[in-house]
Amino acid sequence: QSPVTLVADLTWTDVERVLGRVHDPCSLAAGSPVSITDLGLVTGWSADGGTLRLSIAATGPGCTFLGKIADAARAELLTLPGVREVQIDLDTEFVWDPGRMNPAARAALARRRIVLAGETIPYARRTGPTVSESSS
Repeated sequence: QSPVTLVADLTWTDVERVLGRVHDPCSLAAGSPVSITDLGLVTGWSADGGTLRLSIAATGPGCTFLGKIADAARAELLTLPGVREVQIDLDTEFVWDPGRMNPAARAALARRRIVLAGETIPYARRTGPTVSESSS
């Protein structure tokens, strides 16, 4: 018989590994998926018995996806050995800023912005003359 893993035996590395599969919906829509851990949206966690408690925040006060992020995080955390229940606290007092992102995520988003900025010029050229150009 294998030994029972207690949720108290979990480390932040274990939690971070599974939360790395939970991506911010806005970053997905922008074509540059970034996990909630890479964005710095996890504001705390604890484990007691078979229960894991996680606190998460949004990148902005108007985020309508926080519930979906919480559901995805819960599903991933339940895959950890010994975790029978997950409680998610939505940290509405926390003010996120880009400095919370890890350097790799910040660099990936910066590269994506450069690519998108480069695509706007060729797109404008493909659409033909502007109104002011065609009326002269």
